[in-house]
Amino acid sequence: MKKIKFSAHLLKKLVVNISFMLLAALFIYAAYNKLAIYPTFVKQLRLSPATSGYENFLAWFIPSIEIAIAILLIIPRSRLIGLYSSFFLMLAFTVYVYVVPHFFQQQTCSCGGIISTFSWKEHFYFNLFFTFLAGSGVVLLSTIQQQKIRKT
Repeated sequence: MKKIKFSAHLLKKLVVNISFMLLAALFIYAAYNKLAIYPTFVKQLRLSPATSGYENFLAWFIPSIEIAIAILLIIPRSRLIGLYSSFFLMLAFTVYVYVVPHFFQQQTCSCGGIISTFSWKEHFYFNLFFTFLAGSGVVLLSTIQQQKIRKT
């Protein structure tokens, strides 16, 4: 039986692969849930003080961005752009989930599926995890790509 040599490079690739797969799955799941409950999603956006007035635009824009980022993550040549995009989108969602319960009286979350059952604190930590995962993916994939460039 052949032994598998475990290296730092292999670990980096494993973390990057896990990152892009989990993030792509999250964005596809989130977009599907938002579109599946579209009228409810629009109503929740309308009720939120941070998104009221922009609900019709955001109801299509957010799921479209989530799907686009998932596609970027799935295509190997665009994976780094997808990870950067994931990081910034998750950062925006994390800031929103932190700000709303602390600064607004009206508190609505327009997330669907299992995520809608989370408390604000649970949702914050969930988003923070995925923000960290995307950031880690960016750093690790960048170093992997730089190492490839140096070798050539």
